[in-house]
Amino acid sequence: MAFGAPIDYSDILNYYDIPPPKKHSENEVKIGFWAHDSFSLYEPFPISNSSTLSDSQKNKFLQQLDLVIKKSHVEQYLGFSICRICRCHNGAQEYYFKAKNGKTYVFPQGYQHYIKDHNVAINQEFFNIVMLFKE
Repeated sequence: MAFGAPIDYSDILNYYDIPPPKKHSENEVKIGFWAHDSFSLYEPFPISNSSTLSDSQKNKFLQQLDLVIKKSHVEQYLGFSICRICRCHNGAQEYYFKAKNGKTYVFPQGYQHYIKDHNVAINQEFFNIVMLFKE
């Protein structure tokens, strides 16, 4: 191989069986994916105690979210996420939930932690979808 020539990584990718990056459709809504720090311009940073829900509303949402998770497609990853607020390990899965409105809501395993332990505000559209869910 000549210096400066393009490198063909196809053999390496095939060897390690790395899937291609997922293409996100217009009908996919990502919830609870946070920036790594508060200086990001592209993703939100979680804000503690930003929720206006009562404890009973929050607990009902979390119960409903457990039901949604049971009906969701799960993607398992090799790495893991850490909480942007308290730095605890926050899981290595993403949930894909196809709602009746035709949208697929994607949220990470640690999303519940942000709501339960840090009282982070819940996206209103997602809140409504989860609360209306029936098994």
